[in-house]
Amino acid sequence: MDESLSSAIGAETKRYFFDGSTGSFTEYDGDNELVTGWIFPTMRRGGGHIYALDVSPTGAPGVPPAEPVFMWKVGPEQLTQMGESWSTPVTGRIKRYVGGGSEEAPDPVLIFGGGWDACLDEDTAVLPLGGCAAGNRLYVLNARTGALLGEYETEAPVVAEVSTLDIDNDGFLDFAYAADAAGNLYRLNFSSLETLIDAYAEPLELADWFVSKIAKSSMATVRFLQQTRLSEPFRIGYLSPLAPVTESAL
Repeated sequence: MDESLSSAIGAETKRYFFDGSTGSFTEYDGDNELVTGWIFPTMRRGGGHIYALDVSPTGAPGVPPAEPVFMWKVGPEQLTQMGESWSTPVTGRIKRYVGGGSEEAPDPVLIFGGGWDACLDEDTAVLPLGGCAAGNRLYVLNARTGALLGEYETEAPVVAEVSTLDIDNDGFLDFAYAADAAGNLYRLNFSSLETLIDAYAEPLELADWFVSKIAKSSMATVRFLQQTRLSEPFRIGYLSPLAPVTESAL
C-alpha cells in the first residue's frame, strides 16, 4: 500500500511480537503428570528470535506455574544467517549427545530452519536466490541452554518446520528432513545406515553430523513453505504440495 495512504488515516505500524507457532519439549511421569515442560515461541513477522521458556511444574504435580521462567533466546546476534523465525522448532534426543545432562537423561536438541528472508516478499514467479541474504540455514541447538551445536547451509531460506525420524524406535532421533523455499529437500544425518534395507541406525558423534541434499523440484516457480511429511515406507519424503520423491540413497 502507498505509504501516503497509511499516513493519511493515522495508521500505526502493526506490532507482531510472538506471531509464529510454538515448539515444545515435554516429559511425563508414570502417572502421566507433566514433569518437564519447555516451550519455544517464534516471532514470524515480529522478528528473528526464538525464545525458550520453562513451564515445568513447581507446585502441584502436573500443573504448570502461573508464570513461565525465561531460559534463553537466540537470534541474528548469535545466528548470523537467521531470518524471521518462521520455522517451528522441533525437539528430541540424539544418541551420543549428552550435553550438560547425563547418560540416563541427556540434553535434548532443538532443530529449526533459518526462516523468512525479504527475498520471499518479491512479487516474481521465480525465486531470486541471489537476493536471499538470510534464512538459508538449518540450525541444531542444545534445547536446555540454547548453545549452537550445528549450522548447515541450504540453497534457499528454510521457512517450514523440520520433520524428524527415529528409524529404529529407540527413542533417539536418527534423521531430520527439511524443505527450502526453492524446492530442495535436505536430510540432516545424526546416524548412518549401511544399506537401504538396514533397520538399525549407527549413531554419529556430534562432529560427524552432516546434511545431504536428497531431492529437488524441476519447476523453478515452486516454493516450499510447509512442513515435509514422512510416510511408510520411511524413505518417502513428501514435498507438499507435490507428489512424493523417493530417496535414491541413504
